[in-house]
Amino acid sequence: MTEILQTTPMRPAETNTRPRFTMPARACDAHFHVFEPGFAHVPDPLYTFPDGTLEQYLRMAGVLGIERMVLVQPTFYGTDNRLLAEVLRRRAQIQNALVQETNFRRAMENSFRRRTPCW
Repeated sequence: MTEILQTTPMRPAETNTRPRFTMPARACDAHFHVFEPGFAHVPDPLYTFPDGTLEQYLRMAGVLGIERMVLVQPTFYGTDNRLLAEVLRRRAQIQNALVQETNFRRAMENSFRRRTPCW
């Protein structure tokens, strides 16, 4: 049995140190995850349920000056992409999403379409 990593709560966005430089226009976070209650996780996750809702992430991105982002499906949810799809429906500034999917055709049928790239 693998030991499960214990996650720590996400700190309030306003406690992050703002960059000492001006963030480039249309700055993009190339890899972020979202965790929300109400979505099933894999049977044997590698870590406990993290504290990291979409709203928390967007507040932090605002503090840091990040305008665009790429959402990545965390291993916590395996190939169940329902939360990822929900987040994409709610937020237009998420430029791309990377899914974990064993069946590419099914991912496409579930409305995962390419969005504007970050560059």
